[in-house]
Amino acid sequence: MSEWQPIETAPKDGVKFLATVRVYSAHTGKLQYHQMDVISVDPETGEIDLDDDRGWPLEAYEFWMPLPKPPTLTAPTPPPQP
Repeated sequence: MSEWQPIETAPKDGVKFLATVRVYSAHTGKLQYHQMDVISVDPETGEIDLDDDRGWPLEAYEFWMPLPKPPTLTAPTPPPQP
């Protein structure tokens, strides 16, 4: 898998990718966690595709990386016959 890259270099052609945004506590202002979302950028608008909108603008995300390849499915091996 690739390393995290600056969000400015993310694909803007509709390809889905993993992106991360920092989430801070509303009470303390401390970093709570990094939220990771699968998103894509609409090539016509340059904004996050509506189907991938998680409530954050593209500018809130800091880093991205390509999605890993999905697992390959293999047919299960039938149990041995007695």
